Amino acid sequence: MTETTIRSESDFLDLAKRVLLDNDTSITNIKFDGWPTIEFYIQGKRYNQSLPVSAMEGYVGFQQELYRLFTDLKYNQPSLQSLRANDRQDLELVFKVLEGSSDTKADGWDALNTMIDGLDTLLAGMDSMEKVLLVISLAGLFAGTWCFTAWNTRRGENEQFKDQQETTRKALESSNENVKEVSNLLQKVLVNHPSLGKEHQKVADYSDQAYSSLMRRVSDADYVRSGHNEFKGAEIREFSRRRRGENGKRNERTDDFYIEGVERASNDSEYMTIKTIKANTEVQIKMKALESIVGDDLEILLNAFMSGKPLTIRYISSVRGQDEYSAQFSYVITEDQSSSDNDSELQSA
Repeated sequence: MTETTIRSESDFLDLAKRVLLDNDTSITNIKFDGWPTIEFYIQGKRYNQSLPVSAMEGYVGFQQELYRLFTDLKYNQPSLQSLRANDRQDLELVFKVLEGSSDTKADGWDALNTMIDGLDTLLAGMDSMEKVLLVISLAGLFAGTWCFTAWNTRRGENEQFKDQQETTRKALESSNENVKEVSNLLQKVLVNHPSLGKEHQKVADYSDQAYSSLMRRVSDADYVRSGHNEFKGAEIREFSRRRRGENGKRNERTDDFYIEGVERASNDSEYMTIKTIKANTEVQIKMKALESIVGDDLEILLNAFMSGKPLTIRYISSVRGQDEYSAQFSYVITEDQSSSDNDSELQSA
Protein backbone atom coordinates (compact mmCIF):
# COMPACT_ATOMS: atom_id res chain seq x y z
CA MET A 1 0.00 0.00 0.00
CA THR A 2 1.44 3.38 -1.04
CA GLU A 3 1.73 5.84 1.81
CA THR A 4 1.53 9.60 1.31
CA THR A 5 3.16 11.59 4.11
CA ILE A 6 2.06 15.18 4.75
CA ARG A 7 4.78 17.21 6.50
CA SER A 8 3.64 20.77 5.78
CA GLU A 9 0.69 22.84 4.69
CA SER A 10 2.26 23.02 1.24
CA ASP A 11 2.18 19.20 1.05
CA PHE A 12 -1.44 19.26 2.19
CA LEU A 13 -2.55 21.83 -0.38
CA ASP A 14 -0.77 19.88 -3.14
CA LEU A 15 -2.73 16.82 -2.03
CA ALA A 16 -5.98 18.82 -2.02
CA LYS A 17 -5.28 20.07 -5.54
CA ARG A 18 -4.72 16.52 -6.80
CA VAL A 19 -7.96 15.34 -5.26
CA LEU A 20 -10.23 18.33 -5.80
CA LEU A 21 -9.00 19.55 -9.19
CA ASP A 22 -7.65 16.39 -10.82
CA ASN A 23 -10.05 13.89 -9.19
CA ASP A 24 -7.10 11.71 -8.14
CA THR A 25 -8.39 8.65 -6.27
CA SER A 26 -5.09 6.71 -6.30
CA ILE A 27 -4.14 7.98 -2.82
CA THR A 28 -4.74 5.08 -0.45
CA ASN A 29 -2.93 5.81 2.81
CA ILE A 30 -2.26 9.27 4.21
CA LYS A 31 -0.10 9.96 7.26
CA PHE A 32 0.76 13.27 8.90
CA ASP A 33 4.19 14.06 10.35
CA GLY A 34 5.09 17.52 11.70
CA TRP A 35 1.81 19.03 10.44
CA PRO A 36 -0.89 20.12 11.20
CA THR A 37 -0.30 22.55 14.04
CA ILE A 38 -3.37 23.89 15.82
CA GLU A 39 -2.92 27.58 16.56
CA PHE A 40 -5.04 30.23 18.25
CA TYR A 41 -3.89 33.84 18.35
CA ILE A 42 -6.07 36.17 20.44
CA GLN A 43 -5.81 39.97 20.66
CA GLY A 44 -7.63 42.16 23.16
CA LYS A 45 -7.32 44.06 26.42
CA ARG A 46 -7.46 40.90 28.56
CA TYR A 47 -5.18 38.90 26.26
CA ASN A 48 -1.96 40.89 26.44
CA GLN A 49 0.62 38.24 27.44
CA SER A 50 -2.13 36.47 29.37
CA LEU A 51 -4.78 33.79 28.98
CA PRO A 52 -7.86 34.21 31.23
CA VAL A 53 -9.51 31.16 32.79
CA SER A 54 -12.60 31.75 30.63
CA ALA A 55 -10.43 31.41 27.53
CA MET A 56 -8.95 28.19 28.89
CA GLU A 57 -12.51 26.86 29.18
CA GLY A 58 -12.87 27.62 25.47
CA TYR A 59 -9.83 25.48 24.72
CA VAL A 60 -11.41 22.64 26.72
CA GLY A 61 -14.62 23.08 24.73
CA PHE A 62 -12.66 22.90 21.47
CA GLN A 63 -11.04 19.66 22.64
CA GLN A 64 -14.37 18.15 23.68
CA GLU A 65 -15.87 18.80 20.23
CA LEU A 66 -12.99 16.83 18.69
CA TYR A 67 -13.78 14.01 21.12
CA ARG A 68 -17.47 14.13 20.19
CA LEU A 69 -16.67 14.18 16.48
CA PHE A 70 -14.58 11.04 16.88
CA THR A 71 -17.21 9.15 18.87
CA ASP A 72 -19.97 10.22 16.48
CA LEU A 73 -18.00 9.04 13.44
CA LYS A 74 -16.77 5.82 15.08
CA TYR A 75 -19.76 4.77 17.17
CA ASN A 76 -22.53 6.98 15.72
CA GLN A 77 -22.91 8.26 19.27
CA PRO A 78 -21.81 11.84 20.11
CA SER A 79 -21.39 11.12 23.81
CA LEU A 80 -18.12 11.55 25.67
CA GLN A 81 -19.08 8.43 27.64
CA SER A 82 -18.43 6.44 24.45
CA LEU A 83 -14.81 7.61 24.40
CA ARG A 84 -12.32 5.03 25.61
CA ALA A 85 -9.56 6.08 28.00
CA ASN A 86 -6.73 5.38 25.54
CA ASP A 87 -8.55 7.29 22.76
CA ARG A 88 -9.02 10.26 25.09
CA GLN A 89 -5.32 10.25 25.90
CA ASP A 90 -4.18 9.86 22.29
CA LEU A 91 -6.53 12.59 21.02
CA GLU A 92 -5.67 15.07 23.78
CA LEU A 93 -4.05 18.30 22.59
CA VAL A 94 -1.26 20.02 24.53
CA PHE A 95 -1.20 23.77 23.91
CA LYS A 96 1.94 25.79 24.46
CA VAL A 97 1.73 29.52 25.13
CA LEU A 98 4.44 31.44 23.29
CA GLU A 99 6.47 33.65 25.59
CA GLY A 100 5.23 37.23 25.85
CA SER A 101 2.05 36.71 23.83
CA SER A 102 -1.40 35.10 23.70
CA ASP A 103 -0.31 32.96 20.76
CA THR A 104 -0.96 29.27 21.56
CA LYS A 105 0.02 26.23 19.54
CA ALA A 106 -0.50 22.48 19.78
CA ASP A 107 0.99 19.67 17.69
CA GLY A 108 -1.97 18.07 15.99
CA TRP A 109 -0.54 15.40 13.70
CA ASP A 110 -0.42 12.54 16.21
CA ALA A 111 -4.02 13.17 17.29
CA LEU A 112 -5.12 13.40 13.65
CA ASN A 113 -3.38 10.12 12.77
CA THR A 114 -5.01 8.49 15.80
CA MET A 115 -8.43 9.74 14.77
CA ILE A 116 -8.05 8.48 11.19
CA ASP A 117 -6.67 5.09 12.31
CA GLY A 118 -9.59 4.73 14.73
CA LEU A 119 -12.09 5.19 11.90
CA ASP A 120 -10.92 2.13 9.94
CA THR A 121 -14.37 0.50 9.96
CA LEU A 122 -16.06 3.68 8.71
CA LEU A 123 -13.44 4.24 6.01
CA ALA A 124 -13.69 0.62 4.86
CA GLY A 125 -17.28 1.31 3.80
CA MET A 126 -16.34 4.31 1.66
CA ASP A 127 -15.02 4.51 -1.89
CA SER A 128 -11.59 6.04 -2.56
CA MET A 129 -12.84 9.58 -3.14
CA GLU A 130 -15.07 9.58 -0.05
CA LYS A 131 -12.15 8.39 2.10
CA VAL A 132 -9.70 11.02 0.97
CA LEU A 133 -12.33 13.77 1.23
CA LEU A 134 -12.96 12.80 4.84
CA VAL A 135 -9.24 12.90 5.61
CA ILE A 136 -8.88 16.27 3.88
CA SER A 137 -11.86 17.60 5.82
CA LEU A 138 -10.45 16.41 9.16
CA ALA A 139 -7.00 17.81 8.43
CA GLY A 140 -8.51 21.15 7.44
CA LEU A 141 -10.39 21.25 10.74
CA PHE A 142 -7.26 20.56 12.79
CA ALA A 143 -5.09 23.06 10.91
CA GLY A 144 -7.60 25.86 10.44
CA THR A 145 -6.63 25.74 6.76
CA TRP A 146 -10.27 26.40 6.01
CA CYS A 147 -13.34 27.13 8.07
CA PHE A 148 -16.47 25.00 7.75
CA THR A 149 -18.87 27.60 9.16
CA ALA A 150 -19.83 28.38 5.55
CA TRP A 151 -20.39 24.70 4.66
CA ASN A 152 -24.15 24.97 4.15
CA THR A 153 -24.01 28.00 1.87
CA ARG A 154 -24.41 27.21 -1.79
CA ARG A 155 -23.99 23.46 -1.98
CA GLY A 156 -23.89 23.09 -5.74
CA GLU A 157 -25.02 20.60 -8.33
CA ASN A 158 -22.61 18.47 -10.35
CA GLU A 159 -22.27 20.97 -13.18
CA GLN A 160 -21.64 23.81 -10.74
CA PHE A 161 -18.96 21.70 -9.07
CA LYS A 162 -17.18 21.17 -12.38
CA ASP A 163 -17.39 24.89 -13.12
CA GLN A 164 -15.86 25.62 -9.72
CA GLN A 165 -13.06 23.14 -10.43
CA GLU A 166 -12.23 24.88 -13.68
CA THR A 167 -12.49 28.38 -12.21
CA THR A 168 -10.13 27.44 -9.38
CA ARG A 169 -7.68 25.74 -11.74
CA LYS A 170 -7.49 28.83 -13.95
CA ALA A 171 -7.08 31.12 -10.95
CA LEU A 172 -4.16 29.04 -9.65
CA GLU A 173 -2.50 28.84 -13.05
CA SER A 174 -2.90 32.51 -13.95
CA SER A 175 -1.08 33.99 -10.96
CA ASN A 176 1.06 33.21 -7.95
CA GLU A 177 -1.60 32.93 -5.27
CA ASN A 178 -0.48 33.02 -1.65
CA VAL A 179 -1.23 30.10 0.68
CA LYS A 180 -4.33 31.73 2.16
CA GLU A 181 -5.81 32.47 -1.26
CA VAL A 182 -5.07 28.93 -2.44
CA SER A 183 -6.81 27.44 0.60
CA ASN A 184 -9.84 29.71 0.08
CA LEU A 185 -10.11 28.67 -3.55
CA LEU A 186 -9.84 24.97 -2.74
CA GLN A 187 -12.38 25.24 0.07
CA LYS A 188 -14.99 26.43 -2.42
CA VAL A 189 -14.42 23.28 -4.46
CA LEU A 190 -14.43 21.04 -1.39
CA VAL A 191 -17.77 22.23 0.01
CA ASN A 192 -19.43 21.66 -3.36
CA HIS A 193 -17.98 18.20 -4.03
CA PRO A 194 -20.74 15.76 -5.11
CA SER A 195 -19.15 12.87 -3.15
CA LEU A 196 -19.72 14.50 0.22
CA GLY A 197 -22.08 12.64 2.51
CA LYS A 198 -23.46 12.73 6.04
CA GLU A 199 -20.11 11.80 7.62
CA HIS A 200 -18.41 14.74 5.93
CA GLN A 201 -21.27 16.91 7.14
CA LYS A 202 -20.53 15.79 10.70
CA VAL A 203 -16.97 17.09 10.33
CA ALA A 204 -18.40 20.44 9.29
CA ASP A 205 -20.93 20.53 12.13
CA TYR A 206 -18.42 19.68 14.85
CA SER A 207 -15.89 22.07 13.33
CA ASP A 208 -18.44 24.84 13.71
CA GLN A 209 -19.17 23.80 17.29
CA ALA A 210 -15.46 23.56 18.15
CA TYR A 211 -14.82 27.12 17.00
CA SER A 212 -18.04 28.28 18.66
CA SER A 213 -16.94 26.76 21.98
CA LEU A 214 -13.75 28.80 21.89
CA MET A 215 -15.25 32.01 20.53
CA ARG A 216 -17.98 32.14 23.17
CA ARG A 217 -15.28 32.27 25.83
CA VAL A 218 -13.31 35.08 24.16
CA SER A 219 -16.24 37.20 22.99
CA ASP A 220 -14.52 40.34 24.37
CA ALA A 221 -11.48 39.81 22.13
CA ASP A 222 -10.77 42.24 19.31
CA TYR A 223 -9.26 39.67 16.97
CA VAL A 224 -8.86 35.89 16.82
CA ARG A 225 -6.89 33.90 14.27
CA SER A 226 -6.78 30.15 13.79
CA GLY A 227 -4.76 29.02 10.83
CA HIS A 228 -5.99 31.15 7.94
CA ASN A 229 -9.30 31.93 9.60
CA GLU A 230 -9.53 35.44 11.00
CA PHE A 231 -12.43 36.79 13.08
CA LYS A 232 -13.00 40.35 14.22
CA GLY A 233 -15.53 42.18 16.39
CA ALA A 234 -19.03 41.22 15.31
CA GLU A 235 -17.81 37.99 13.70
CA ILE A 236 -16.54 36.80 17.09
CA ARG A 237 -19.82 37.76 18.76
CA GLU A 238 -21.71 35.84 16.06
CA PHE A 239 -20.22 32.61 17.41
CA SER A 240 -21.51 33.53 20.86
CA ARG A 241 -25.07 33.55 19.51
CA ARG A 242 -24.90 29.97 18.23
CA ARG A 243 -26.51 27.25 20.30
CA ARG A 244 -26.86 23.49 20.13
CA GLY A 245 -30.21 21.89 19.51
CA GLU A 246 -31.72 19.42 21.98
CA ASN A 247 -30.27 16.53 19.97
CA GLY A 248 -26.74 17.81 20.54
CA LYS A 249 -26.50 19.61 17.20
CA ARG A 250 -27.66 22.84 15.73
CA ASN A 251 -31.35 22.97 14.85
CA GLU A 252 -31.13 23.52 11.11
CA ARG A 253 -34.48 23.96 9.44
CA THR A 254 -35.96 24.62 6.03
CA ASP A 255 -39.32 26.32 5.61
CA ASP A 256 -41.29 28.76 3.46
CA PHE A 257 -41.46 32.40 4.54
CA TYR A 258 -42.96 35.68 3.45
CA ILE A 259 -40.50 38.56 3.75
CA GLU A 260 -41.75 41.56 5.73
CA GLY A 261 -38.58 43.57 5.58
CA VAL A 262 -34.79 43.57 5.58
CA GLU A 263 -32.89 46.11 7.62
CA ARG A 264 -29.47 46.73 9.02
CA ALA A 265 -29.19 46.31 12.79
CA SER A 266 -29.08 49.75 14.41
CA ASN A 267 -26.41 48.85 16.93
CA ASP A 268 -24.14 46.85 14.63
CA SER A 269 -23.72 47.78 10.98
CA GLU A 270 -22.26 44.36 10.11
CA TYR A 271 -25.53 42.63 10.96
CA MET A 272 -28.83 42.50 9.13
CA THR A 273 -32.28 41.61 10.45
CA ILE A 274 -34.65 39.75 8.13
CA LYS A 275 -38.29 40.03 9.21
CA THR A 276 -40.27 37.00 8.10
CA ILE A 277 -43.64 35.31 8.49
CA LYS A 278 -43.69 31.52 8.34
CA ALA A 279 -46.06 30.60 5.52
CA ASN A 280 -47.74 27.60 7.16
CA THR A 281 -48.26 29.05 10.65
CA GLU A 282 -48.19 32.83 10.08
CA VAL A 283 -45.76 33.12 13.00
CA GLN A 284 -43.43 36.10 12.83
CA ILE A 285 -39.73 35.26 13.06
CA LYS A 286 -36.83 37.68 12.97
CA MET A 287 -33.63 36.23 11.54
CA LYS A 288 -30.23 37.75 12.11
CA ALA A 289 -27.22 37.33 9.82
CA LEU A 290 -23.91 38.92 9.04
CA GLU A 291 -24.08 40.93 5.84
CA SER A 292 -21.35 38.69 4.39
CA ILE A 293 -23.56 35.61 4.97
CA VAL A 294 -26.58 37.18 3.23
CA GLY A 295 -24.42 38.04 0.21
CA ASP A 296 -26.17 37.72 -3.15
CA ASP A 297 -29.36 36.53 -1.45
CA LEU A 298 -30.11 40.13 -0.48
CA GLU A 299 -31.51 40.86 -3.94
CA ILE A 300 -33.68 37.72 -3.79
CA LEU A 301 -35.01 38.72 -0.37
CA LEU A 302 -35.82 42.25 -1.50
CA ASN A 303 -37.59 40.96 -4.62
CA ALA A 304 -39.70 38.64 -2.46
CA PHE A 305 -40.55 41.55 -0.17
CA MET A 306 -41.72 43.59 -3.17
CA SER A 307 -43.67 40.74 -4.83
CA GLY A 308 -45.19 39.23 -1.68
CA LYS A 309 -44.23 35.73 -2.85
CA PRO A 310 -42.85 33.19 -0.34
CA LEU A 311 -39.25 31.99 -0.29
CA THR A 312 -37.78 28.72 0.92
CA ILE A 313 -35.13 29.56 3.51
CA ARG A 314 -32.55 27.44 5.28
CA TYR A 315 -31.99 28.77 8.79
CA ILE A 316 -30.80 27.86 12.29
CA SER A 317 -32.93 28.33 15.37
CA SER A 318 -33.20 27.37 19.00
CA VAL A 319 -36.44 25.88 20.30
CA ARG A 320 -38.08 26.19 23.69
CA GLY A 321 -41.24 24.12 23.88
CA GLN A 322 -43.12 24.92 20.66
CA ASP A 323 -41.50 28.33 20.21
CA GLU A 324 -38.53 29.15 17.99
CA TYR A 325 -36.15 31.89 19.01
CA SER A 326 -32.64 33.19 18.24
CA ALA A 327 -33.10 32.45 14.52
CA GLN A 328 -30.14 32.85 12.17
CA PHE A 329 -30.45 33.09 8.39
CA SER A 330 -28.29 30.66 6.37
CA TYR A 331 -29.36 30.98 2.74
CA VAL A 332 -32.27 30.99 0.28
CA ILE A 333 -32.99 27.69 -1.43
CA THR A 334 -33.65 28.16 -5.12
CA GLU A 335 -35.79 25.88 -7.27
CA ASP A 336 -32.64 24.28 -8.75
CA GLN A 337 -31.23 23.54 -5.30
CA SER A 338 -34.56 22.14 -4.11
CA SER A 339 -34.77 19.81 -7.09
CA SER A 340 -31.20 18.66 -6.48
CA ASP A 341 -31.94 17.93 -2.80
CA ASN A 342 -35.07 15.97 -3.70
CA ASP A 343 -33.16 13.92 -6.28
CA SER A 344 -30.49 13.12 -3.68
CA GLU A 345 -33.12 12.00 -1.18
CA LEU A 346 -34.75 9.74 -3.78
CA GLN A 347 -31.40 8.20 -4.70
CA SER A 348 -30.48 7.57 -1.06
CA ALA A 349 -33.90 5.98 -0.47
